[in-house]
Order: sequence, then C-alpha cells, then structure tokens
Amino acid sequence: MKDKNRKTAAKSLHWLLTREYLVFFFLVAGMAVLVWGMAVILESYAGASTGVSKLTAQMDTIRKEEYQNVRVGRFLGKGGYFEILDEDANVLYSSLGTVSNHYTKDLLQYVDDVGKTFFDIQPYTDEDGQPGYVIYKYDETEETNSAGSDILTDSDVENLDGNLRGIIVLDGKKNILYSNLDITSNRVTKKELGILYNNAKDLTYMMKKSFRTEAGERRYLLIHMEGYRRYEASLHRRIRSVLIAMYLGLVMILTIWFGWKISRSVNKPLSLLKIAMQSCQKDDAHPGDQIVYTGPVEFEEIVDSYNHLEKRLEESRQKQQELEEQKKKMLADISHDLKTPVTVIQAYATAIDEGLVKEEDIRRYLRTIRSRADLLTDLVNQFTEYSNLDHPEFHLTRNRDDICEYLREYFAEKYEELDLAGYPVRVDLPEQRIFLDFDKAQMRRVFENILSNAVRYNPPGTEIFAALTESADEVRIRIGDSGKGIPPALRDRIFEPFIVGDASRTSGQGSGLGLSIAKKIIELHGSTIALDAGDQGTVYCICLPKK
Repeated sequence: MKDKNRKTAAKSLHWLLTREYLVFFFLVAGMAVLVWGMAVILESYAGASTGVSKLTAQMDTIRKEEYQNVRVGRFLGKGGYFEILDEDANVLYSSLGTVSNHYTKDLLQYVDDVGKTFFDIQPYTDEDGQPGYVIYKYDETEETNSAGSDILTDSDVENLDGNLRGIIVLDGKKNILYSNLDITSNRVTKKELGILYNNAKDLTYMMKKSFRTEAGERRYLLIHMEGYRRYEASLHRRIRSVLIAMYLGLVMILTIWFGWKISRSVNKPLSLLKIAMQSCQKDDAHPGDQIVYTGPVEFEEIVDSYNHLEKRLEESRQKQQELEEQKKKMLADISHDLKTPVTVIQAYATAIDEGLVKEEDIRRYLRTIRSRADLLTDLVNQFTEYSNLDHPEFHLTRNRDDICEYLREYFAEKYEELDLAGYPVRVDLPEQRIFLDFDKAQMRRVFENILSNAVRYNPPGTEIFAALTESADEVRIRIGDSGKGIPPALRDRIFEPFIVGDASRTSGQGSGLGLSIAKKIIELHGSTIALDAGDQGTVYCICLPKK
C-alpha cells in the first residue's frame, strides 16, 4: 500500500484533468492572441505598397528599356500591370499586351507620384447648398507614412495637414473654381476624377514614377495595381487564411498531444493491471507480485486495491496449501487413530474365536476389547462433534446466566472425581453475580476438554485451578494446571486438530481434537482462548465479552 507522504503528494484525476484543460485553454487562447497580433502587424506592413516597392526596385532594368525583363508576378494584385509612357503621355510599352490605354498630360497630373505626392478628394456643399469637390495635394515624406510604404493608409491621410502642397476647388460640374497648383485645364474630366478617387476604368489604382532612360529621355512608369481597397482586403484575407490555417494546425497538434497525455495517464495503470492479471493466469506466474505505480489518486487507489487483493490471494493460496497439508495429515491421523483400536479389537477377538486364549484370560481380553471399543466410540464422537461445529446449521443455545455460579456448580461436581484421581482443585471466584449470554452445554465441553488434557498428560498430585476476574468490557477465566506444561515445539500449534503430545501417536492418549473443539466453541461465543506464557504448568485464558 502507499505510504502516507506519497498519498498526500498525489493529485486526483479530476485535478489533473482540470489542470490539463486549463493549460490547454490558456495555450489555445494565447496562440489566438499571438496569431491576432501577427495578423495586425502583417496587415499593417504587407499592403499593396509591397508590390510597388518590388517593381521600383527594378528601375535599373527599366532605365535600360529592357521592359520585357521586368518581373511583375502577382505582387501588383489581380489584374495589376505597368506601362511605360513618354513625356507626352503616349504608351510605349504595356506589360499586359492586351490592354490599350490612352492618357493626356493633364490626366497624369492627377496620378500620385510614388513616394512624393498624394492626392485626396473630398466632396462638399457650399453656402447655397450646391455640391462640389475639394482636391488636396500633399507631399509624401517618411514622417507622413508611418509604415514606410509607398501608399498612404487612412490613418496616414489624417495626419497630412502639415504636408499640404495645394488645393483645387471644383463645382458640381467639375469646373475648377480655384487652384493654387500648376494646372493647365479649367475643369476635371470624369476619367481624371475617377483617378483621384483611386478608381481607374479597369478598377485599378494608378501611381506614376518619373525617370530618365540611359539615353537621357524622360519616361513615366505608370503602375496599375489592383484597387487598393480590394487588394488590401484580398491580401488581408490571404494573411488571415494562412494564420488561421496555422492556428488550427497548432490547435490540432495541441489537441492530439494533450489527448495523448490524458490517454497515457489512463492507459498506463490499466495496462499495468492488464499485464498483472494476465500474468496471474500463467502457469509460471509469481504470486504476490506488487504493481509499482504513481499517478492520479484514483488510479493509485485502484492499483493499491489490486495489490491488496493480490496479497490476500497469495495469503489465501498459502492458507489453502496449508489446509491441504493439514487435510492430508488429518486423514492420516484419523486413519491411525481408528486403526489402532480396531486392530486390537480384531486381534483379540480372533484369538478368542480360534481358542488361542486360556479360559482364565478370556475376561481380560474381553475387557480390553471393550475398552478399545469405548475408545473407538469416543473418537468417532469427537470427530462428529468437531465436524458438527463447522456445519452451517449448527448454532449455540445461549441463555443469560451467572457465570460465577455456573463455574461453582461445575467444579463442585468435578471436585470429588478429580480428588479421587489424585488431582487437588483450587477455585478462586468472586462473590458477586456476573451475568453473561452463553451456551451451558457447550461451555461445559470446553472445560471438560481442558481438564481431560490436564489429567491425561500430568501425574497425580498435579494441582488443577480456575480463577475469574472482571473488567469493564469482559470476563477473563484462567483455568489450568501446575503440571509439566506443553513442549515448546507444540505451544504455537496446540489448538490445531490432531495435535497430541506424542508425535508418533502411539501413546493412545486421545485424538488431539479436544482443544480444537474448545477453541471453536469459544470463537462461536465471539470470544478468544489462548495459552498463557509461563515457565510452569499449562494455563488457558478465556476472554468472554459482556455484550
């Protein structure tokens, strides 16, 4: 069984499962927060500007006019492409050969310059309730763009007041009412307005970058990206999809891992029990083997219960083996005890029948035959009595009576018989009345068997005595003799059946069942009988409970 310290340190299965669940919950929640933070960071840095940066990073190739070597890939978004315009806004090259666009120099004025300028258009209503537009042009600096991208976000636009370069005021028909910018036209076309709203006719967002070729000619790199909002949303969806997939994968891994841990904590003791039970069924099993296990309290208790059961089974096996040996010995002893008088009776009867006995010896032979028949009858009666005490239908007939008076009457009856046989009797009983529930006939059998042994194994002159003392819970009766005592080799086995002083069983001094019967009767009374330790004589102590 477990020691106290180990049991105190152990935790219950409920506690362990709760702990694993809380750890799992906080890990999943922590990963969710981490993934959300990563999404926010990635979405703030991974805007459409990344595509512009990747394209402008290839300016050396563009200046060499090796436009077909410029990599576009998918970083400009779905439908994104670039064009090369001369200084008069004529298209010289398009990375998307199927597209044919026409531009004017005035239109290019309203296209954002990569990393330099940025337009913002806001509708308004004048004092007369007439609609109009205000176009703001800002200088884009490193301080303006907090994310360091080529495209300003909404949060960046809110902080552009300090970088305002100029404004254009339009009426509802898009006529220019006021401008402090170098604008040559008097009105803004619908196409130009669409560009200002970051919405070209092909639903792309346009940016330009002015450069000179290696030959010194001015050119414009006109970049068409997927509409910024759509591109940003698409990019964010991709980022979120990847992060969600990663998160779900981690959750699945954690679920499998925690499931394995919990399953292992449950399967380990069950496997140990299964192996132990299977080993018990084998012919070469080692009975009494104990399972060593530490874990949840519930499983430790199950393992401890199994270990206790295995210990009890091993004790039962040993007890059964001892009983089998006792049974064999008992049968041999019964056979010997019965055979001895039967042999004498048979031999004497045959001698008389065949006329081999003298006339004057016949009566002596008959007395011997009778004594051996009486001994045989007594043996059979003791065997019967001993087996009856184990019968399930046997029960005591108890009556409440004064145990002191009962002992006085018994020893008064036995006094003359013992005194004539040469065994003085000394009885020490209290004067008060002590009432107990006991079977008078069976209790008499106990005293008879004890006194019979005292007379059988001790010479005349040996004193026989009895004494009774009372305590709060029990009555103690000490009964014995001052004779030669019981050999040390037999003291521990004196109450076993067929134990006699002569190991060869040739003395003819009884069957060895007397004390076994006495012990059974006392135990049926819920009491105990034991041999007192002492240097002289033989003393038995009987403890009878008062209730």
